[in-house]
Amino acid sequence: MMTWFLAGLLTAVLIVRFYVRHVPHEAVDFHLQSYPKTEVGDYRTDGGFEAVRQPDEPMAEAMARLVRIIEENARTTHLGGSLDAGHISFVTRTHFWGFPDTTNIWVSGDHLHIHGHLRFGKSDLGVNQRRILNWLTLARL
Repeated sequence: MMTWFLAGLLTAVLIVRFYVRHVPHEAVDFHLQSYPKTEVGDYRTDGGFEAVRQPDEPMAEAMARLVRIIEENARTTHLGGSLDAGHISFVTRTHFWGFPDTTNIWVSGDHLHIHGHLRFGKSDLGVNQRRILNWLTLARL
């Protein structure tokens, strides 16, 4: 009896893991400029984090440097947008489970916005905040 219970539990875990790793992540649903803040700062959101910066250099250079750093990040893929459009999106997956987090970067006036948000669940346990702040530090923003 216990063997069947453990086999069922393991099967359920594997199904969930397969689902979160392979569910489609469509740009039309996640390539968004959500939660636009108007002041420079760091903002926690439900299930995510947003940072707003006002670079001292040309916006295109700051954004390009940040995008290069993000593209070098493990388990991160381009979702939609471009530097030329001033809005670009990425999906970063966690190592073991493969949970997807969406990151949007866009320009609004003289502000550079970066917003990371989970797709599944209610709390990202600060993962997006740590990731985004690390990227901003590496980009010197």
